Amino acid sequence: MRAFGHPLALAAALAAAALADPRAAAAAEVEAYNFNASARYALVAPGAVAGAPSLYGGRVGLELGAQRARPSGLVWSLGGQLEYSPARYYDIPLHALRAGPVARVGGGERPWFAYALLGAHAGYISEEGDARFGFSITTGVGLVHLVGERLFFGFELAPRFEYVTAHPTVHTTVELRLPLGWRF
Repeated sequence: MRAFGHPLALAAALAAAALADPRAAAAAEVEAYNFNASARYALVAPGAVAGAPSLYGGRVGLELGAQRARPSGLVWSLGGQLEYSPARYYDIPLHALRAGPVARVGGGERPWFAYALLGAHAGYISEEGDARFGFSITTGVGLVHLVGERLFFGFELAPRFEYVTAHPTVHTTVELRLPLGWRF
């Protein structure tokens, strides 16, 4: 028996190699390295909060979700987010715990993903021991970068419009978020 096996098997292997499109292998590699592939994700998003006249603080959000991609290049994701925001309004300490869905829609070219976001949250706000409930809508834009096949990081700029039951007005804040996540 020869080192390469049967001569017909060798000929078939050489013919398959000659007919194989090298672009298909490259496309499979690119697909694994960009946001144009569907995936689930988990992320943590620390950040800063600012509002007028003297509201400032921090925030951290945890999110789990799924991302889907269309052949047209449209990419969208939907996740559930839990966030905590310690802040100060003048000298009054505030603590907010919010939960709700967050959607992102956009597109990108490897390895970038630019998007618009929309979130809706119900929250519990504590101001000097007084418990209040609120509802908020968050809009914004973001840009994330995929490192390797799984890790991603970026930034989001997101205005939040919040109605708190104890105050019959809508409060506006702006958040700068720094998402760090993992696709699986």
